Amino acid sequence: MRVHILWDNRRDIFLWVFTAWALHVLVNIALVIMSSVKNAPSYSMQPIFNICFGRVEDTWTVWIPPMIYHCFIMILLVIKSLSTPRIVSTRLHDVMIRDGFIYFFVVFLAMLFNLL
Repeated sequence: MRVHILWDNRRDIFLWVFTAWALHVLVNIALVIMSSVKNAPSYSMQPIFNICFGRVEDTWTVWIPPMIYHCFIMILLVIKSLSTPRIVSTRLHDVMIRDGFIYFFVVFLAMLFNLL
């Protein structure tokens, strides 16, 4: 919603952001289901620890849709930050911090490190 507000509540931006969000959620759900079904035979209960063990070979793919979504949000924030009129004394860095780019970048890096 922050991106939508920064873009002056434009309906087209809202539709783009909502569509990207919905796609990333649906693709993520599909990837989790596919990975769970594929790895289900490897799941086994360990009564000593009261937990389940199993293979997690393809679960890294679950991180890709949110990363793409966050890249999309960061691109929208960068475009808006660059197109925002500012006085000479206002640094681009300050505008980006105000617009929340740093937050989305840090979240993106956290997801990237989960892939490594």
